[in-house]
Amino acid sequence: MRPTSLTDGVEQAHPAVGPGDRPDVPSRSWRLRTLLVVTFCVCVFFVGFGGVTAWQSLVSLPRTYHHLRTAGQPATARIVKCAHRGCTLEVSFGGRTREWMYAQDKHQFAGLGPGAPVNVLVDPHHPSTVYTTVDVTRNTNAGWSGSAIYGVVLFVVGLLGLFGLARLVRFLRRLYGTS
Repeated sequence: MRPTSLTDGVEQAHPAVGPGDRPDVPSRSWRLRTLLVVTFCVCVFFVGFGGVTAWQSLVSLPRTYHHLRTAGQPATARIVKCAHRGCTLEVSFGGRTREWMYAQDKHQFAGLGPGAPVNVLVDPHHPSTVYTTVDVTRNTNAGWSGSAIYGVVLFVVGLLGLFGLARLVRFLRRLYGTS
């Protein structure tokens, strides 16, 4: 034991630093397990986010654009305001007015101010599906675009991380025994 100290007139003993357990410091195995769990969560996030991003660019968005080209109803939206993330648009369709942030290809709104008209296509069966005619015509972010490549890269990095993590856990179990 270390020498005692006085705090508010009461002597308190301090444990000696040695090979035994120290309650105030996490053990090495606890820190390793925490690191493995955090790494696992990051890898699962990469797989999930990358997979969803790639799926939207390669499958979902091209289908939506095709459907809007064939069955979409033209409408005119108005710009409410623009910020660095994109522009807030307002559209009236089917007796309902809706406002939303349109962040896809925000450069198409360059030079347009609040109140400016923007041509859009609305899905008549799902009025919440609205894209600008510029995006539908250009297939913005559909197919092998930057966002699809980004999603595939994240997906692959996440899978490689999970594979490496599984190999590391297997190695540690072999080295230290199962726990």
